[in-house]
Amino acid sequence: MKTQNGRYGPPFKVEVVLEALRAEGRGVEAEVARAYGIHKVYAMDVD
Repeated sequence: MKTQNGRYGPPFKVEVVLEALRAEGRGVEAEVARAYGIHKVYAMDVD
């Protein structure tokens, strides 16, 4: 989850990216973001 300074650590970011890639194209961006407590723009910006 969040580190002491409020930023997300690498393991959390990898987990979110993998989940976003699995969900890509299925219209579940909001569900992925909600599950990880982040905005859907951040969850689906995996370019």
